[in-house]
Amino acid sequence: MGNVRVLQVLAVEDQHLLVYDNGEIIQVKNEISSQVTPGDFVEVEDHYTRDKAVGFAREDDPSGQQGIIEKKTDDLLLVRTETGKQVLPIPEEDVSPGDGVLLTDLGEFYTVFEEDIVDLDDDDGGSLRRGVNDMDPSDLEPENVPDKQYSDFGGMDEVVEEVEYKVQVPLKEPERFEDVGMDAPKGVLFYGPPGTGKTYLAKIVANQVEDASFYSIRGPELSAELVGRTERLLRGLFEKAQNNPPAIIFFDEIDSVAPRRDKTMDSGRRTVGQLLSLMDGIEDRGRVVVIGTTNLIEAIDPALRRPGRFGREIEFHRPSREGRREILDIHRPDVEFADTVSFDDLVEKTEGWTGAHIESLFEEIGEILLKEERDREGSPTIRRMDVERAYERVQAQINNKEAQRRREQEAEEGSG
Repeated sequence: MGNVRVLQVLAVEDQHLLVYDNGEIIQVKNEISSQVTPGDFVEVEDHYTRDKAVGFAREDDPSGQQGIIEKKTDDLLLVRTETGKQVLPIPEEDVSPGDGVLLTDLGEFYTVFEEDIVDLDDDDGGSLRRGVNDMDPSDLEPENVPDKQYSDFGGMDEVVEEVEYKVQVPLKEPERFEDVGMDAPKGVLFYGPPGTGKTYLAKIVANQVEDASFYSIRGPELSAELVGRTERLLRGLFEKAQNNPPAIIFFDEIDSVAPRRDKTMDSGRRTVGQLLSLMDGIEDRGRVVVIGTTNLIEAIDPALRRPGRFGREIEFHRPSREGRREILDIHRPDVEFADTVSFDDLVEKTEGWTGAHIESLFEEIGEILLKEERDREGSPTIRRMDVERAYERVQAQINNKEAQRRREQEAEEGSG
């Protein structure tokens, strides 16, 4: 037997494993009789043709570095040592922040010790905490949804109708699809410009399904996680949802989690592969629906958009004239408006605006009233000048964002 080292499994590919070895990702032959999953630690033996995994790593209780647990999540610990930090899986022992631990020389395994805790430099630990991307366990718990109805979502009746059919019915009455010889949708993509209400409507539909769990996670947060950590979070997310039906798993900005595999690095490809596997594993009548939102639908890996995964897509467009009128009426505050304020003019002037822009118009008006302390007058009246000032502010924000988008697009095209 050659030298044996303990390495973490990043992915399983047929008869081989991808493992993390001293800063590099390598492929080793899998000679372990039991099932291996990403996140496991295995013993890898040196071999002159191809290194091979020969068994699961065991905890041998060797002496090594001492440390203190700084943070704890569902499946990871952040341990601070004399030489730096370690992100480690949860041991069998019951441990909590503040406990001392004894690490092996490799740093993968450890046991709790009660005495002789090493004295570490007494700083605020801020740089240490900022150096590790760890998600709080609450990110894997159901999120509260607003007590809103479909009537609170204005300007896109046809979108609401599609969401009812493609999300609400599969959660409440999946048997209806079976009765007509169809599979209930597992995944639905909401796509369209920012501010068109994709996230808001996803939360509204969750509120329409009695006892529905809503698991929400932002793509940029998930994609910034440590190597191997993203896949474990995804598995935990799907497991919790399927154990608590009816449930919605909501990925905001899913293009950052599941980009085209020909446009991303190894870590991105592994995440896409894990998500594909989890989507395929959802039972047809599991009463779990996955919703993804994106402003860039072409940036998502095509395999996710096939039937049985995110096979249903709903476009969120900018509201029409009638839609803008409806949104203005929904968000209009219960405050008196002067006779000189024309909502017909606002409907015309807000052409091209999204629902979020229109909502922010009234927020700007409210801010004007507060800054001028007109709320102290009792029941302030919103004047035409207030509306015009707020309109100019929102339009300026829109223009600035559009200019920034063009600059980024030009920079991207220039680098290509």
